[in-house]
Amino acid sequence: MIRTKTTLVIGSGAGEELDLPGSADLLGRILQALDFARLGSELQTNDMALLAKLIEAHAKKIKADPMDMMAAAERVRTSARIADSFESVLEQHAHDKQALAVAKLAIAQFTLLGEARSPLKRKADNDGELPMRGTENWLYQFGRLVTSGVPKGKVESCLDNLAIVNFSRDRSLQHFLPYMMTTAFGMKLKESRQIVGEKLNIAHPLGSVGRLPWEPDELPVADWGEYDVDVMQGVIPAIDAASERMKHKEYVTGLRKAIAGSRRLVFLGFGWHPREMDFLFDSPLEKQPDVLASAYGMPEPVRLAATRMMQDRAGMRADKLGLVEMRSFELLREFSLFLQS
Repeated sequence: MIRTKTTLVIGSGAGEELDLPGSADLLGRILQALDFARLGSELQTNDMALLAKLIEAHAKKIKADPMDMMAAAERVRTSARIADSFESVLEQHAHDKQALAVAKLAIAQFTLLGEARSPLKRKADNDGELPMRGTENWLYQFGRLVTSGVPKGKVESCLDNLAIVNFSRDRSLQHFLPYMMTTAFGMKLKESRQIVGEKLNIAHPLGSVGRLPWEPDELPVADWGEYDVDVMQGVIPAIDAASERMKHKEYVTGLRKAIAGSRRLVFLGFGWHPREMDFLFDSPLEKQPDVLASAYGMPEPVRLAATRMMQDRAGMRADKLGLVEMRSFELLREFSLFLQS
């Protein structure tokens, strides 16, 4: 159980441990799928055909000219060829409603496809089992952290000291955690989902691909890995560009308050992009939280930039900042005693 007020910041890199698309992978997949000049040829891919069908269906739904939507798709593809991430593409087309819709449709498709293709299954094979095998992923290690040492009678307190800021648009944590609690405490899945729905303090600054059917929210519904064309169209309102969400001042203030009130900050697979940092910090932190960040394979210039940004934006002392050469699951596993203290 996490006993100290902690904020967990999740970047797209953490999802790669579950074969979910990271930032670079998402950009590459969408860029390839938008190459509609290959439609109908032997070079056509299934992802390309599905995205073309999705765009055509959306054009019909909003009563737009399909050719205009395909032209918008080409504008998105052109800018994606020189972008450093697909988030940059979203921002570049924030003024262009049709291009922005295409970009969000592509995100919906590849995020939901990523869920469907990941080792995290829609449901467990048997009652009391987890919907995936293996421990070398951050979800499993996180689940152990929040359930370890908790009496069943106090299960609702598992998440009391935890806030989560998730820059990925998948719902892997919400999907997995009830199963972990069911396994740990011998609960019914319906009961553990109710607890997670009520107690999990999670924010998606860039939106998500909707809510799971059991989640108490007003977002559009998409089951885990559900990539029906109508479902993918439906989740567009739940997907945001950073600039769109930043306009919601109360929302951003709430994120920053959670960060400022934490005694520990844990970054998993975080990309340290200034766009994402803007959500978290606008002034030095009065409290000096302990910071742990997974930095496996991080190039030295990125490590230096991350360190400098934390010092400049958050006023962090060097002795409080730990960028650790570990994968996300390794960091949670090896620092579990510290994180539970």
